[in-house]
Amino acid sequence: MCLFKDKWPKEDLTKEYIKATKGIKSITKLNYFIVPFKRKEDKKDYWQSPSETYQKKTYDCEDMAIMVLDILTRVIGIRKAWFIIYGGYYKTKEGERKYSAHAVVIFEHNNKLLNCEYSNKKLTFLKQGMDMIKNGYRHYPEGLKYYERRNPEGEIIEKKRKWIGYL
Repeated sequence: MCLFKDKWPKEDLTKEYIKATKGIKSITKLNYFIVPFKRKEDKKDYWQSPSETYQKKTYDCEDMAIMVLDILTRVIGIRKAWFIIYGGYYKTKEGERKYSAHAVVIFEHNNKLLNCEYSNKKLTFLKQGMDMIKNGYRHYPEGLKYYERRNPEGEIIEKKRKWIGYL
């Protein structure tokens, strides 16, 4: 789960990671690259650098989002790409209302917004007319409370707090 303190990794990329990502020149190759990585629970909410995620081959949502954002912008050359954090409410199978947060990458490709989701390890298109905030309601249908958008350098460029509402 992503909590909202600024934990953007500050360390430089390793030579090993730069070499491993050098040949990723398409979205398809990016999809193949992330397949061997394993999802993990991160109790301390530590945000890994792209190099750490590559080395450990494990991730939670913000770790993978940070690495994919780096590859999209630095290697593939996509100019419009953002790291997004959503925070909001959902219902459990038992009907309990819970708060959670989730990080994704949204980027523009061929005049469409694409949303990187990692639980199923594939890219999904946003529905026509859907914007970045409305995408958060897919994760939090019980109400969106937090939205944050960062550029590839990790700088916050848009933030909404308090109650954003329902779709």
